[in-house]
Amino acid sequence: MLNTSKRFSEDPIGDPLEALRRLVVDIMIGNCDGHLKNWSFILPDGRHVRLSPAYDIVSTLTYGSDTMALRFSGTKDPKIVDTNRLRRLAPLVKVDPKLLIREMWQTAIRALDTWPQAMKDLPASDKIKNAILSRLGELALVREVRSTMIQGHAPAAEPAQETNEQPTSAPNS
Repeated sequence: MLNTSKRFSEDPIGDPLEALRRLVVDIMIGNCDGHLKNWSFILPDGRHVRLSPAYDIVSTLTYGSDTMALRFSGTKDPKIVDTNRLRRLAPLVKVDPKLLIREMWQTAIRALDTWPQAMKDLPASDKIKNAILSRLGELALVREVRSTMIQGHAPAAEPAQETNEQPTSAPNS
């Protein structure tokens, strides 16, 4: 979806970044039903193509397997999606990898900062709320982000390149 939004949208930077934010949220909440029919474009002025507002975003963790409907950089396993996989997509999308990674991290950090408290007021069963919160520690992306949050670092530098190194701080804001 990142490439499709880059290719067709009148906003070739904003819409791919929005698509990335949605993908991060889908991964974090366990929306494994994010198939192509859950993505569309609109023509708000009748002429210019834009990514449509998000819809049909739901955690499917309590309903089936934890396998994404669409591949993300060669995988359907949300638990292994991380900044290295995103970095490999950057040349295809033709967006600066640092910008993509920063957006991925900021989205994850925002979710980690707000979801535990916000989850208390959601009209969802405790089973779903607990499934979402307990899965976070299983996600490579969250482990990358949390390692910096736990160390108390403010987002300051790009995560480690494609190595086995653990990132020491988040990407530039």
